Amino acid sequence: MSRRYESAKSKEDELRVATALCAYWGYRYIELKPTYEVDFALMRFNDVGAMLEVRKINYTYESMDKYGGCLISPFKYLAMQKWQKEFNLVMIFAIEIPDGIYALIVKPDEEWPKWDKKIKLGGMGKPRDKWDIEPLIQIPMKFFRKILDVETIPEESARRDHPMDQEDF
Repeated sequence: MSRRYESAKSKEDELRVATALCAYWGYRYIELKPTYEVDFALMRFNDVGAMLEVRKINYTYESMDKYGGCLISPFKYLAMQKWQKEFNLVMIFAIEIPDGIYALIVKPDEEWPKWDKKIKLGGMGKPRDKWDIEPLIQIPMKFFRKILDVETIPEESARRDHPMDQEDF
């Protein structure tokens, strides 16, 4: 099993984003165990409608755009593509940045965005151990669309069934 560097705070941030998006879209989420390749399954009644990967990032949209986009491991990126194609699911890569929540959403019948993907090596600031540097790719910010402003992120729980508005997907 691979090493996990996720803190209680980063898990709390992921849950807050999943809750906000589910309240907005009318889904409920199921948190997946750490060995899965994505963070959450989004449910409508008893059916999985989408898979969700979440990041909380402290940089602004403009700063991330200036430096090439949002970092993600190629392993996660390829896993999301596999889930979308193999299981005909909507894939959502959501990021919370200071002004709100943005998402790259790929529907089952859509192609993933195309750009010049280059592998970089990176990690979380000062490496915590010799395994704390990994290959990364940057997804340009132009592929993310704003879903919620920071002021409008709902507080209510998303762990219940709602009718779903398909317009966002």
